[in-house]
This record gives sequence, C-alpha cells and structure tokens, in this order.
Amino acid sequence: MGVCQSLLTSDSEVREQYKVSRAIDKDLEKKSDYLEQKILLLGPGESGKSTVLKQMNFYDEIDRISAPSYVPSSADILHTRVPTTGVVRVEFVLKNIKFQVVDVGGQRSERKKWIHCFDDVNAILFIAAVSEFDQKVVEDNATNRIDEALKLFYDIANSKYFRPASLILFLNKIDLFRKKITNVFISDHFTDFKQENTYENGMLFFRKKFERLILDNAKRAYVHETCAVSDTVQIVLNSVIDTIVQENLKDTGMI
Repeated sequence: MGVCQSLLTSDSEVREQYKVSRAIDKDLEKKSDYLEQKILLLGPGESGKSTVLKQMNFYDEIDRISAPSYVPSSADILHTRVPTTGVVRVEFVLKNIKFQVVDVGGQRSERKKWIHCFDDVNAILFIAAVSEFDQKVVEDNATNRIDEALKLFYDIANSKYFRPASLILFLNKIDLFRKKITNVFISDHFTDFKQENTYENGMLFFRKKFERLILDNAKRAYVHETCAVSDTVQIVLNSVIDTIVQENLKDTGMI
C-alpha cells in the first residue's frame, strides 16, 4: 500500500505545482487534441461532496467568478444549495481535456445506484468529513459517521470494479475539525486513540485508519486534508487533476 499526502501551503510549493501543471498542459497539446477523463465522486452523506462538485462546476466560468466585480447569479446560488439525491454529472474542459465528474448520493438509499457509474472510471475521489467523528449517521442514529465512511472506503478501495482507477482521499472539513477538538475528545468516541487531543495527532490517527484499509500493496492512495469551502481547495483540485492525467497517460503509454 502506497500513500501520498499532499498539502500545498507554501508559496514555493504553489509555484512548483504551477510549473508541473504548465508542463502537463504543453505535453497534452502535443499528444492529443481531445482526451476524456471520468471521475467518480464518492463518500457518505454530508461529507462535503456537493461542495467539492460545486468547485468543479465553476471551472468553466473561472474568469467570470474570479473577477473583482463578481456577484453570484441565481444559478450560482442554486448550484451551492442542491443536495445530491441520485446521480449528477458535471462536465468541464480543463488542460485540453474533457472531464466528466459523476456525483452519486451519499445516503445509504442512494448507493445502489452507483453500479451504473462503474464503467471506464479513471479515478475515484472519496470524501470523508473528519469533523464528524462525534456524530451519528442520520439513517440509524447509532453508527458513528467516521465508522460509516471507513466501511464505505474499504468497499471502494478493494472493489474489483475500481482496481485500475486512481484513488484519491479528501479528509474534509478540517476547519471544523480544528475547532471541535478544542472541547471534544476523540478518545471519547474512538477508544484506540491514545495521543494528546491535538489537530496533528487527530488527523494522523484518522488518516492511518483509512490507509490501513487498502489491501492491495500496489494500490496508491493520494491523501489531501481539505476545507472544501475555502479557496485553497482549487489548488488541491488542480493537483488532483494533474495526478489523474499523469497516471492515465502513463497507463496508455502516452508519457
């Protein structure tokens, strides 16, 4: 099992990522005028998937949205508020590539629909909200939400359907997690947590819980600590997209 954690925080890291991104852009222009990548967005209910999808949905209109005079339109507001009930597809073109992001409902009743999204998936983007370590799922009001996410991640990471796909894990809502642990103890909900109740210890604890679930030693997981409502998630998403493109170009022999 290989795991790559990426947090792009310093100016030098951002500049380096930009250089890598530009190099990929130029390579793609030489090798193909049209590529397609399919990303399956998975995770339990209320993990923040819809917010991540909203960020991706704005890629095609980045110039308008980033303008100083930008005022959200009614359509923009609608995109931020629609819950995921069923299968939602968002398409955008970035880096000379057509991306199709398939978001499926995170509630238990919606998961049976995922089987229809399995064909030709290039990457799995799994979202888990680490801030919900003290909360229960709405379906039974008994199962811990992190435990629910872990079970789902195990099924996805080890599924034969997703074996060729890149695996990316977003440990999401880190801003809420950082605030919560100032007065909520992780050990009250996870008895195997023995460390001091700090942000760093907590994130490491939960990250390892997910990492250990990957049974295939050759499977690589790219782990990102994210706050989907902040601007920095766009940097992370760009890094994710570059990773997906690079891995799939290698698989096809294009690089």
